[in-house]
Amino acid sequence: MEKTITFFVNRSTPAKLEETITISKAMKRMTITSKTDWAGYIVIRDEKNRIRLLRMCGYGEEDFTIARHASHTSPGGVPGPVGAGRWKICLYLFPEFFETIPEGETIPLRICISGEKGELQETMGSKVWVDRHYREQLWLGYFNSKEFYSNRTGWYLGALHTRTRMSGGENTIREAVKRAKADGVDVYVTTERNVVATGWKDSSVMTVPGVELTSCFGDIGLIGIDKMPERLEELIESRGTKESGQYLYETVREAVKRGWILNLEHPFQKGSEWKEDAIPVSSLTCMEIGKSMEEFAKTSVLLDRLWGEGYRIWATKEKETLIHCEALTPEIFLENIKKGHMVLAENRNSELNIRSEGEEYLPGDELPEQNRKIDIRIYIESARKPEVYIIHNGERIRMDVVQTESGWKAEEKIRFRKGEWNWARVEAFHPEKGLLFYSNPVWQGEKETL
Repeated sequence: MEKTITFFVNRSTPAKLEETITISKAMKRMTITSKTDWAGYIVIRDEKNRIRLLRMCGYGEEDFTIARHASHTSPGGVPGPVGAGRWKICLYLFPEFFETIPEGETIPLRICISGEKGELQETMGSKVWVDRHYREQLWLGYFNSKEFYSNRTGWYLGALHTRTRMSGGENTIREAVKRAKADGVDVYVTTERNVVATGWKDSSVMTVPGVELTSCFGDIGLIGIDKMPERLEELIESRGTKESGQYLYETVREAVKRGWILNLEHPFQKGSEWKEDAIPVSSLTCMEIGKSMEEFAKTSVLLDRLWGEGYRIWATKEKETLIHCEALTPEIFLENIKKGHMVLAENRNSELNIRSEGEEYLPGDELPEQNRKIDIRIYIESARKPEVYIIHNGERIRMDVVQTESGWKAEEKIRFRKGEWNWARVEAFHPEKGLLFYSNPVWQGEKETL
């Protein structure tokens, strides 16, 4: 079987293109080949209206296969029978693709569907997450949230904001897994851009499903998802329009209801600055502090202001977030992100010790309410002398730094008062090298948020 679908596209063509094809008898596989260079998303639904492939096109491999087994199915695909009946092919074209079309011209965009074996650069991997018995939305019913990776209590390095070629990244899944392992990453969250990973390569690096939602109202990573967000296709179709704000808001509500972690990404990035109407501050679990010192300065000020207003929102960083876990399973990992047991460290040998009334506490911990002294000690492994601060209820207190054999240490005592809203965090940076360490706050008391 071989069929070619031709869409005629000009600058006034709708962003969504859809065509139905009829498969007269079941096939071993379906291979989809782009005969035209284009950029956007492709969604393929089978005869039962179930999504069988969701990928970004225009930034890598252009031949995709859906087959009975994962070992022959492209990443972003759902393995299973290719049944007889009416299948739908949807393309969601990027505005930048329309800009490549000369004004006043119409070009053919051709997609070939066949039962021939394609030349795949990679397959989806040995771990299949998607439940084959799902209905319209992708359900990740086969992901094992209790899978055991380590019994060690301590700090684990998490890559919380990632992409592969499935959504315009540079690396294949295999390359991403290999690079993460080489970088000492313990946990890799699959936040493909508007694409839900349906499976992954088997590795000693623990993988957790997620998705990044992009819009002109802000970009947000959903971590620990168990299904495709209901409004994901509408978000893709309405990309760059006012309507996407409503779809994003509805998806945020869905995420809160299902207990997913909401990680606001680069809130001050030009073109996707955070709009609170679409992503309410009350829905946020975490916020990325950014890569540059300029972005960090803006985001840390925003986080401190929100903490001053009583919001408990944790800071994260793309690939430098350390999460404290009693053992390593996806379930424990997600629980500890929600608790804020995280620090952002340029060197994972840096240490923070928080003690009060004979007890030791982790960043993110709630302290029992009483008048108390808190002893905060920090060690920074760095060749250059850092500046170290405690931010206590919004006040910046510079700590005296002393050199050791391998780094720098500092110690300070602060007070929390019973009946008041109290919080404190630590940060260290070098004026030239940038941020070296950032801890999420410990806190005590309550404050009613607006």
